[in-house]
Amino acid sequence: MKIKSLLLLCITLLITECTKVGISVNNLSENHNITITGNSISGFMDKDSRIYDMSRIPENGSIIFYSNGGIKSEGDILSYINGEWTGLTNNQWNQDYESASFIAYYPIIRDVNDLYNDDGELIDVVCCKDTISFGETINLSFTHIFTKFTINIEQELNNNIELISINIPQKLANIDLTTGKYSTTADNNNLITLNRNDNCIYEFLIPSISGMNISFDINFNDNTS
Repeated sequence: MKIKSLLLLCITLLITECTKVGISVNNLSENHNITITGNSISGFMDKDSRIYDMSRIPENGSIIFYSNGGIKSEGDILSYINGEWTGLTNNQWNQDYESASFIAYYPIIRDVNDLYNDDGELIDVVCCKDTISFGETINLSFTHIFTKFTINIEQELNNNIELISINIPQKLANIDLTTGKYSTTADNNNLITLNRNDNCIYEFLIPSISGMNISFDINFNDNTS
C-alpha cells in the first residue's frame, strides 16, 4: 500500500511539474524589437549640382518618422548610429496588426514653413514611404519630393550674366507629413534670384505638379535683360 501511495505521489509530482512548465512556456510573450536600417538617397546624382551632392544621409544625420499599424510613431526623431536608426518612443511591434505603414523625412520638417530657406527657395527634402509585414526589418531608401529644374547657358552668354530672376507661380500651402502629400496655391510674387556662376548651370527646385508655367529674366552686367 505504501509502495502504491509513493508511486501515485511521484506521478502526481511529475504531472504537476510538467503542467507548470507548459503554462510558463505558453505565457511567454516574445520581444519583437523594431529594426530600422538604410540611409541611401536616389536621384540628383550630378556631382556639380549646387542643390545636391549626397547619395546617403550622413552618419550623424537625423530623420523624422511617422508610422501606424504594427509600429506606432507620431513624429519620432531618429538618429543614424552604427548602421541603424534609433530613437523610437515605442520600439516594439504591436502584435494586433499584421503590417505597418511608415514614412520618414530628411532633413527634419514639421510644417510647410520648414520647406523654404531664407531666400524663398524650396529646400531639398527626401522621404521614404512603404508598408511592411509584421516583424520585418525596415530598410530605408529615400527619394526627393520636389523636382529639380535646370537652366544651361552657353559660356559666352554666361560671362555677361549678373543674375537670373525666376518666377515660380505656385507655392506650397500645406503638407500632410503622415502621407507625404502636399498642396500648392497660386502666387505670382514667388520670386527667387540666382547669381552668376562659372559652370553655366542654374538649378532650383519646384513643386512636383503638372501644368505650371515658369518664367525667368536674365539680367546682364550692362543693365540689359
